[in-house]
Amino acid sequence: MSRPAPPCIVLRARDRAATIYRPAARQRADPYQLFLGTYDRFAPTCRDVEEPGVVVVAVDELTGALVGVCGLRACFGRPVTAVLGRHDRCDLRLWGDDIALRHIAIVVEPVVSWAEGARACYRAIDLRTTGGTVDEIGRPLQSFRADGPAVLRAGGQVIFILPIGDPTDWPPSAKHAWEMLPQRIYLDECGGIARTHARTSLIFRQPEVRSADDLIAGELAGTLDVEQPGHSSIIAFGARALRDGVFLGRYERCELLGELDDSVSRVHALLVKVGDRLMLVDLASTHGLGPTGGGRARVAELVDGGSIWIARQTRLRWRDTCRPRGNTLPSQTP
Repeated sequence: MSRPAPPCIVLRARDRAATIYRPAARQRADPYQLFLGTYDRFAPTCRDVEEPGVVVVAVDELTGALVGVCGLRACFGRPVTAVLGRHDRCDLRLWGDDIALRHIAIVVEPVVSWAEGARACYRAIDLRTTGGTVDEIGRPLQSFRADGPAVLRAGGQVIFILPIGDPTDWPPSAKHAWEMLPQRIYLDECGGIARTHARTSLIFRQPEVRSADDLIAGELAGTLDVEQPGHSSIIAFGARALRDGVFLGRYERCELLGELDDSVSRVHALLVKVGDRLMLVDLASTHGLGPTGGGRARVAELVDGGSIWIARQTRLRWRDTCRPRGNTLPSQTP
């Protein structure tokens, strides 16, 4: 977030105390009012979608203007992703000095059913940004998993993540649509609970991985062979780190890759477990990633013994400690 402006001190006449003018705190806009003001701009398109997924809607807090809309339809067999930020390659361009080039990643998990009422589960991950991401009332949100609506704030924008797939969720009246949104429950505050209503949105706050020790905490999941110009290394990963997500890139907030390959973006990819599959997600990088011998992919699966290229000169090979070496599978693109 932007730092508040320093107080302005004006000296009075002799023998009088100084007058201190402090800037007024920036008022947070009411998500309800922003939703009402922009609903008619995005609801018609959402109403036409019959497959499970989510739509991401960004609205400027100060002006109430619609910043942008990005829809993600869930797929069988592979996750679907979107990146939000200032970078030209982002799926949803945000604006403002407090927005990072790559600020938030959305990962929609593979759908398991097309049945009526099927939910699209998804992850939203702050890419360890300086400005950060908070929930609708200002509590920090580093990462969370949800199966219903969520409301975020980042860099002066309110971001609505809303399920799509049921046209009846999008009535003509914006007020009625807001009233239909499920109650949002944060499980880190309530502890373990059971869903008591079909229209409850459960939001599971999840921690981030910060230190090298955290990478190998818990049960060992496997190792990653990293080959770069004039250098190779092997990094071990614990199951918890892969579940929470590991950032790859040249930036200091990333765990791996460093400066040896300058074609690697500062925040290049997210290594994360989706269900029982290990995925490498491209975070709107300049030079991309993909299975060795194949083209560029938004999401690539890391299987035991399989390799993936990153940018121009970096190669990754995953070794699964849970699988016998004789069961090596070829690399594949979801």
